[in-house]
Amino acid sequence: MLYCGSILGLNSAGVEIDRDLCELQNEISARSNVKYNVIHGDSNSIDYSQFNLENTMIFISALPELGEMIAYGVLNQLKMYRGKLHNVGITLMGSHTYRKYSRDKSMYGWGKFIADSELKVLASLSLPSSWTLDEKKETPYLFTLLKY
Repeated sequence: MLYCGSILGLNSAGVEIDRDLCELQNEISARSNVKYNVIHGDSNSIDYSQFNLENTMIFISALPELGEMIAYGVLNQLKMYRGKLHNVGITLMGSHTYRKYSRDKSMYGWGKFIADSELKVLASLSLPSSWTLDEKKETPYLFTLLKY
């Protein structure tokens, strides 16, 4: 899942490849009266020109071991719109628990991606989590900013 939301809270949209999750998110949006646009598609190939990419925070909802592939794909797509990117950040969901074969054990699993992408880390925040058996207590989130 990729979430694009205005830092100012004015617009929000998500890109989800799983059709069933799209339907569930649309249902939650309708029942909660929270305006949220779920787009069924692949975040690595979607046309990002349909989004207002100014003052936007992009959330990549995947742990580093699997999310790395999504994150690099999204970043490659964003590079095509460099001239239109103003104040755009990426929030990465990290891990305190490193699996046996984890490649990157820095910055909660995102160190290499952050360095490769030349992201500026603004803050990190660990929040209680209960969505996975791997993360027993908390899930760290890294808030970054694109440097272009």
